[in-house]
Amino acid sequence: MDRDARQVTLNRAVFTQTAYESRSLTVLTTLLHRFPAPGRYRVHVRHASRPVRDLTVVVDERSTRLQANVDLADMFDAKGCCDDEGNVELAVNGVAGFYPSTGVGGYHVVVTRLRGAEEGGEGAHETVLDNAKGVPAGDYFSVVPTRPGVYLLTARDARAEVSVALPRRERLRTDEPTLVVLGRDGFSVPSMQLLAGRALVVQCDVGADLRLELVRPEDGEDDAGPRRRTFRASHPREG
Repeated sequence: MDRDARQVTLNRAVFTQTAYESRSLTVLTTLLHRFPAPGRYRVHVRHASRPVRDLTVVVDERSTRLQANVDLADMFDAKGCCDDEGNVELAVNGVAGFYPSTGVGGYHVVVTRLRGAEEGGEGAHETVLDNAKGVPAGDYFSVVPTRPGVYLLTARDARAEVSVALPRRERLRTDEPTLVVLGRDGFSVPSMQLLAGRALVVQCDVGADLRLELVRPEDGEDDAGPRRRTFRASHPREG
């Protein structure tokens, strides 16, 4: 086996990050935006250390595509994202999932609906999503916490406690997220439990700025992350 093929790059941010915010998308977070009206939309992506990137979402009543996943870290080359011109086609009420697969730092996403596109011009536009200002009503914010401990989920004046534990004998099903609904009266439940590596999805029935923060790490950890353990390899004695 080629030596380079066995090398693995470890993203330490996955294990050391203690706070996740909808206003700054990082690894292990996803913003799911719904497009309820047909038309052309411009997606504007910014990152502190990367050039500004743009793509166009075309929402068409004739399309049957209900979801497109857009990798913000490499959004034009992401598999299943865009066509050769950098466009994404969706059906009416289709969903685009915006997430970064690699890197550190946060991404800022602005989606505007282009007016006058039918005549070949962009015209005036309407901002339908600006994650720096919050998650719009009807959208979803997903986060996958990896460090065990107690987290605080906040949005508007609402709070909920999230307890995250390492899998023991349980079977970890990453395809079964934990869903909590944010309404005018707060979160649908005051507390919840989930396994590390399993997604927590917040359904926003009202617009909000969401934050999930580790407030009490599990014993054996500190603010710098899990303590390192030393392993020694033993070799069988020659007979």
